[in-house]
Amino acid sequence: MFNFNQTPAGVKNLLIINVLVFMAQSLLPIGDKITEMFAMHPFASSQFSVVQVVTSMFMHADISHLFFNMFALWMFGSILEQEWGVKRFLLYYFVCGIGAGLLHNVVLTWEHQSLLAAADSFFANPTNVGLIDFISQYGNVSANEVFTSAFLQAPDSYPLVDEATQIVRGIVDARLNTVTLGASGAVFGLLLAYGMLYPNNYIMLMIPPVSIKAKYFVIGYGVLELLLGIASFDNVAHFAHLGGMLFGAILIIWWRKRGLLYRHDRWY
Repeated sequence: MFNFNQTPAGVKNLLIINVLVFMAQSLLPIGDKITEMFAMHPFASSQFSVVQVVTSMFMHADISHLFFNMFALWMFGSILEQEWGVKRFLLYYFVCGIGAGLLHNVVLTWEHQSLLAAADSFFANPTNVGLIDFISQYGNVSANEVFTSAFLQAPDSYPLVDEATQIVRGIVDARLNTVTLGASGAVFGLLLAYGMLYPNNYIMLMIPPVSIKAKYFVIGYGVLELLLGIASFDNVAHFAHLGGMLFGAILIIWWRKRGLLYRHDRWY
């Protein structure tokens, strides 16, 4: 049963900070400004700041986003902090979170290169077919159906060409300024650590209601995140999740090689 008073200090303070930041985002008149300033922007955005790689870890999009991340932080983080102590736990947590943000932004940079190339190609030859191809890949086709039909009827109309250009520029600006936020990357690092330290412990799934060994759960979840990240059909930062797991695995392996994961009578 959850007992906040018995929660380890590191996890407890992370929970408090995340909740307070979410309240500031949600309740203060400048909540949107806080999100804009401290959520992580892509490298290509003029609004990107290095500090956002850290501050974005304490921000969330909505209450469900906050709840599931904080529940996982408490569930897995409490066990890890009790094993490692607060300093090593917090070091691991921040390495995973920062690594997650960096990998996610590297992937975004690669995606933005193809986005900008497609936009430049359209600007050089603004055709109806080119516009439909662009917004079908990067925007919302249905939202522009009326316009694209008009553009098809009068492809040489200067006002329509100008409007088509503005649509493409708007999509590019929106993509370059989409923010990333949440503790998910760090939390996935905690999940990875739990699977590596306690591979044969069982994790109870709610849907479907079955239990599965931690090592299989972590491997399966990692593969799923990779597939979803490649598919790229949603707004979830799947490569940030993978980044948290990747940097967590690297740090644990490094600790093991240096003999730093000795606790009581066990080597991890």
